[in-house]
Amino acid sequence: KVLKVRLETLQFLYALADTASTERSHDSISRPLPTSSASSFDIPSFSLLSTRHESFNGKENGLSHNSSHIKSSTSLQKLLQYSNGDETALSATNQHQLTMNHTNNEIDTLSGAKRDSDEAKILRELLFGMQGIETPRLSANDTNIDRCTRSLIARFLECGWLYEKIRKIINTPTTSLVAQAFVANLSSELREYHRLISVIEQQANTPGMVSLKKLHVWMCTPMQRLKCLAAVADTCQGKKGGQLLSVLYMHSQHGDTLQQSILYPLLYNCTIPIRDMIVEWICNGIINDPYQEFFVS
Repeated sequence: KVLKVRLETLQFLYALADTASTERSHDSISRPLPTSSASSFDIPSFSLLSTRHESFNGKENGLSHNSSHIKSSTSLQKLLQYSNGDETALSATNQHQLTMNHTNNEIDTLSGAKRDSDEAKILRELLFGMQGIETPRLSANDTNIDRCTRSLIARFLECGWLYEKIRKIINTPTTSLVAQAFVANLSSELREYHRLISVIEQQANTPGMVSLKKLHVWMCTPMQRLKCLAAVADTCQGKKGGQLLSVLYMHSQHGDTLQQSILYPLLYNCTIPIRDMIVEWICNGIINDPYQEFFVS
């Protein structure tokens, strides 16, 4: 199975064996070895159609060569038959391998098409699940889906859970100007998230543009933003005025640049009502505090 030229290799080894037997016969009749060093490695002709004419001085040696050629002819015929049979078997094996490869390629193509179709269905369901809409046909515990896909589905559905959590906090009635500003900023963040989902949905309508792994890469930063906003919104729920601003300031003192980029604008926008109260009080001596949030009563 390793040798590529088995027939030529066997011919060479057979020639060496025949040469060795010839030299031993020469030694037995006390004939001198040829003076040329190259002639001691002469390989007999293996052509079944050629005849070798020896000179008159080599008739005695030619007789032994003729007998060896007769033996080699018989052996060579068997060798050629074996080689031809081996080549036939090899060609049959190659043909069978080609057929199997072609069949496997067709199976891979069909399975790939089915996988793409299943992935497209999962993507359509995920776009609803990522907006907090329940998708009974899509579950992270579905045993018909491979484990890697299930883990991705669980991460995407987490986005939907975070979105729904923030939306419920936004819909909670508030009695605070600072809390209203906080809710307005949360609503703005969710609108940006909706815009991202709509862009992904447009891309998903083009075959091959969106896959689960691409979607996972695209959603890494938005998912972190949703986690940060959900954590802050959960902590600030029920608070108002300076207490809410203190919580936002505490969360903004963070080493993560992404969290800082989210919370600094949020803190700035939420302080606008308090700053307006301070300006009215200092410049005009008027306290406009309908919800008792100012530090002066």
